[in-house]
Amino acid sequence: MNEQQGQGSGESKDGEILHSVQDESREGLQVGITHEVKPGRPMTARGAAGIGATIAGILGAVFFASYSVTGGVFCSGLPRQDCPSSWMPYAIVSTVGFVVVTLLGAFAGWAFFRLYQMLRVD
Repeated sequence: MNEQQGQGSGESKDGEILHSVQDESREGLQVGITHEVKPGRPMTARGAAGIGATIAGILGAVFFASYSVTGGVFCSGLPRQDCPSSWMPYAIVSTVGFVVVTLLGAFAGWAFFRLYQMLRVD
């Protein structure tokens, strides 16, 4: 199938990219389909902050959950004078750490998006 009979692409007078597909499967009958290629949804600062918060939240949850488990395991085998009497301090530190890391991730996503907007060259 050569370029003229198969798939081709061109540009409209407005500069939009057009793709056309022609089908010759029915005894010489040509059917042409043309559609516009539209870009995806543009990224916003709110979306970038959400992505940053999600990534930081996942990493923070993994880190602080491992912190809690490690602290609990180590303190179960050590003398009681070196460790707290309950698991509550580990839970509090983990919760506060998770929230702080998630908020920092949201701020970083927002800040990097704004920096990208200021420095892009188009």
